[in-house]
Amino acid sequence: IGEPGEGLKVETPTYALDDALAALRLVRANAKKWNIDPARVGMVGFSAGARLAIATVGAASPEDMPAFIAPIYPPMDKVTVPGNAPPMFVGMANDDPLSGKAGYALIQSWTDAKKPVEFHMFQSGSHGFGLGARANTTWGWIDLLVRWIRFNSEQSTRK
Repeated sequence: IGEPGEGLKVETPTYALDDALAALRLVRANAKKWNIDPARVGMVGFSAGARLAIATVGAASPEDMPAFIAPIYPPMDKVTVPGNAPPMFVGMANDDPLSGKAGYALIQSWTDAKKPVEFHMFQSGSHGFGLGARANTTWGWIDLLVRWIRFNSEQSTRK
């Protein structure tokens, strides 16, 4: 994603993208058996997985595009956002030593592309806060994500 000199600084290996796309296809192919809506299959990724979720949007064909992505403590680099990009939820901590002070180019990329984006910059939590910790402000972030997914799911069914 992005042009040389901009965008992600570390490339996502082809085999990782292949795995991500295969996972989306697997879940959608088994959606009926697993009692899920294939049109609502998205990706949540943490750190390197966040990078993978973002890269998947750039690599996915229209039928493979995730319904949403939720990169958690992602790289905040500028990316080129495709026209069919899904909504994005980003969660990270201000004190994240890897990207907490890296700016907001990722968020701006989605905004400039006029794609839905929700961004939560938690006061503390560092890198790797997982599902949240009572010792910092990340506690309960997963509830925000679930509400956001439901909201966007309802929005897409109204169109």
